[in-house]
Amino acid sequence: MSILSVQNLSFDKYLKYYLIGKIRENIHIFNYNFEFGKIYCINSNLGDGGWGISWAISGQFKLTKGQIKLDNKILSFKELQKLSWGVGLDGEAFSFFENKTTRNLINKGLTRNDNFTTVEQIAKNFMLTNERLDNNFKFLSGERWRASIAIGFANKKKIYCFPWIKPEILIMYKDLWFKNILEYLKKENYLIIIPTINRDIIKDMFDEAINL
Repeated sequence: MSILSVQNLSFDKYLKYYLIGKIRENIHIFNYNFEFGKIYCINSNLGDGGWGISWAISGQFKLTKGQIKLDNKILSFKELQKLSWGVGLDGEAFSFFENKTTRNLINKGLTRNDNFTTVEQIAKNFMLTNERLDNNFKFLSGERWRASIAIGFANKKKIYCFPWIKPEILIMYKDLWFKNILEYLKKENYLIIIPTINRDIIKDMFDEAINL
């Protein structure tokens, strides 16, 4: 089983996400070994580093202190971006999102990655409606995370990193789709990272909790 090792990670960054706003995240010397095929909850208040760790692993900013290894091999920034996916992002880091429907983005990933599944099968696996498939991704709200995960899946991403999630959103989505889709990713031997403040809400979902 592959191991993603985060070693001596430190940062002090302002991060921005449409559901959260702009928040200063910082942490000093974080070390952890993540196993593929597991779901991790980073139990952290906004600003205490959980979201920053998730976004660092997803390649949303270059590391100035610390390193990330895959099976003892140091990953470059480009290698990390190729492997990881920031769930819900709409183009700040990935220009190919511009003016594209979810269907277009999934198709593009399937084509350039020689992925032999179909848009229809991915839509079924990630509970996407036909109507939403044909909407501009940037304008999605309720299905945004599902669509984002589906796009990452089509692009053969192996690590799925969420932004910091409010407890009330976890409560709303958990039984609707969140649990089922994350279990599907887990069975495919992918790594999932969820920063939030109330780990008890998803205690029946994660394999390990990291308390900051």
